[in-house]
Amino acid sequence: MHFANPDILKQASLNRETDATGTNATSSRSHAIYEMHFTTNGGKLLLVDLAGNEGNIETMHHSKEQMQQAALINQSLSTLKACLRCISVGSKHIPFREAALTRVLQKSLTSVTC
Repeated sequence: MHFANPDILKQASLNRETDATGTNATSSRSHAIYEMHFTTNGGKLLLVDLAGNEGNIETMHHSKEQMQQAALINQSLSTLKACLRCISVGSKHIPFREAALTRVLQKSLTSVTC
């Protein structure tokens, strides 16, 4: 695979929000989604790097802002899990609208290409 600019993913990752927490010096405070389009075959590659689920021990020393971020991270991961569960059982209603993450990933999660 050849990239016109090999540092493009590195540069994009610098935009990701991180912060020091009680358990991690550079904790991801956001999810990251990288979408690459290939001109040679019209293909698309979607890379998704999810912020980790944060439990009570990790959040014990968080600031108020970090607690709010942790709640949003956990809520979006929970919604993603619910969407995947609904897709796997063929549910008619899939709760994509409940989180920004799943709204962004909706097309990728529901389209099938071979």
